[in-house]
Amino acid sequence: MLRYVNGTPYLYGWPMGLSSQVPKTLTTGTSTDTSYVVFADFTEAYVGTEHDLTIDTSTEAAYSPDNGVTFISAYQAQQVLFRASMTLDFAHRRAADGWVAVLRGVRP
Repeated sequence: MLRYVNGTPYLYGWPMGLSSQVPKTLTTGTSTDTSYVVFADFTEAYVGTEHDLTIDTSTEAAYSPDNGVTFISAYQAQQVLFRASMTLDFAHRRAADGWVAVLRGVRP
């Protein structure tokens, strides 16, 4: 089942990675606390970028340093806020051949 080799987790002999980007609040049937597992060979995965990095500034925006409890206005605090954004995409080279499997409705 699960074993570690030199600090790397393996599940049934396959290297395993964990991500905090996978939600734990998906709805499956009447359950609202499910997630999913992706099984794929990520050496065959590609990440594409547009090479366009957009940087915006604002003296009117506001931000929250404590997850929405309080908000700070950049104008009132005499600050300039910066936002950087870039378009990325992900694709698997052999996804159409069945090399990617997604198991849905998994309880974390």
